Amino acid sequence: LGILAKWVIIGRYRAGRYPLWGSMYLKWWLVEQLVNILGKGFFRDDLPIIGPQLVRIYYSLMGARLGQRVQIHRFASLGQADLLTIGDDVALDHCTVRPFALEEGHFVLLPIVIGDRCSVGVKSTVAP
Repeated sequence: LGILAKWVIIGRYRAGRYPLWGSMYLKWWLVEQLVNILGKGFFRDDLPIIGPQLVRIYYSLMGARLGQRVQIHRFASLGQADLLTIGDDVALDHCTVRPFALEEGHFVLLPIVIGDRCSVGVKSTVAP
């Protein structure tokens, strides 16, 4: 249901600078709350053997562009998937990848590209 809520309320995230407390910010906030409450549903990462593949499918359905053999740790936090491009043979450990920032009274969304054969380590944060 979280995937459906994201596509119905937001559609595809677009890079840009939006007024804080404006309609885009409020839509983003609502989707974040729904996704946090509903979780990943069927796409749980705690299932033996198939869990990692289900997580990749979940982020793809949320709009992320994932390369081949991407490994996403069960505690990795990826936000605004439409703005994420992740190359081949990438490992995302227990990290945060969020393409948004708050800047001078604005909500800013910018794309993040993680190239081929990269690793984002434990407790790392990637953001604009």
